[in-house]
Amino acid sequence: RYSFKINFGKYVDGQTYRGLDKINLNNSYLDATYMKDYMTYEIFKAAGVPAQLTSYCVLSINGEELGLYLVIEDGDDSYLERTNEGKGTLYKPETYEDGGANAGGSRGGRSSSSSDSEGGASLNYIDDEVSSYPQIFDNNSTHASEKDQLQVIAALKGLSESEGIKLEEYLYTDEIIRYFAAHNYVLNYDSYTGAMRHNYYLYERAGRLAMLPWDYNEAFGAHGVSGPGTDATKVINSGIDSPLNNTTETARPMWAWIVENEEYLDQYHEVFRELVSGYFESGEFEAEALRVYEMIRPYVETDPSSFYTVSEFDAAYEMLVRFCEKRTQSIRKQLDGELATVTEQQDIAGRVDASDVEIAVMGVKKK
Repeated sequence: RYSFKINFGKYVDGQTYRGLDKINLNNSYLDATYMKDYMTYEIFKAAGVPAQLTSYCVLSINGEELGLYLVIEDGDDSYLERTNEGKGTLYKPETYEDGGANAGGSRGGRSSSSSDSEGGASLNYIDDEVSSYPQIFDNNSTHASEKDQLQVIAALKGLSESEGIKLEEYLYTDEIIRYFAAHNYVLNYDSYTGAMRHNYYLYERAGRLAMLPWDYNEAFGAHGVSGPGTDATKVINSGIDSPLNNTTETARPMWAWIVENEEYLDQYHEVFRELVSGYFESGEFEAEALRVYEMIRPYVETDPSSFYTVSEFDAAYEMLVRFCEKRTQSIRKQLDGELATVTEQQDIAGRVDASDVEIAVMGVKKK
């Protein structure tokens, strides 16, 4: 049961499918809910981030039915055109190092290993040479000229040297804040906020940078923090101001500027308030999750190659809803000042009790 990418213009220049250049067919690996990616992109949209289009399909190849797949719009030129991002460039930074993780990691000290800064995926400024950033520039998703690449480097340099409002010369600050509000809700450590430094798009236009979402099958605490004995209460109560896992703020400069500036931090908290009240406490998330569950359940039941049984799917869906209910309660307490926004500063007695949550039920990597 493989995942697939379809490039509609591979052999016919300019050919698209309903305006889309490429789509990804996701096999729902590590996702017993079949909807971690789908619901996460909906969360990003609710936060005001131009996330990818998603849908479901029953896939067959040469007459052989493979089962239920999630269809995800690729990050490419047609994506930029659809989202009105205009004539920018997209990169998908990639690293291949793994590392351990512990849920709710501290914001930590101001130090990082040299390997964490090499290659560019951490978005630390290295020098002015394009060749110093292979993790970014070897993975461009749209055409990028040397001028485009140099503009990315100049923005990273500006990020490393500027403070406060000057950052808006180099960053789309509102877009990045909205990205991190949604991203930090779902607790995906197989990402920029974890050890791996990947699974995000870096967008550049006119010398300014933004981040866009990608790959959330290990969201909701599943990456590196789950398994027998996992403390779901600690995971779910992870501080919204301490989202880094097995890394530091120095090693993640695209996040650090938010918590280092009171104005930006207040804006980040306000976006979180809007997201929590408008999408979760309003019942919209739960209603959409139920709609999708009821729609796809018959196809999960008859899926000939599924990683999970329909009973496992049922349990995973219920656990996803419960996880988000508890996560929302915790974030509300953090925003209202009843619980610290930094994990290590929290009064354990004040945390939302999530002892009835089993993260592994939603699908995790089996050791």
